[in-house]
Amino acid sequence: PGIIQTGKKQGMRLMDDALIDLYERRLISAEEAYARADQKLMVRQHLEK
Repeated sequence: PGIIQTGKKQGMRLMDDALIDLYERRLISAEEAYARADQKLMVRQHLEK
């Protein structure tokens, strides 16, 4: 895991995690989350759940 992934306790998070959170809170669309994602496959799999 990277530094940000191991730093979650300190409030650090990946951009893709933030996009998924915004989508789940209905603040952005699935299309917006996917378009801005770094790891598109991981984000798409999560959005399809």
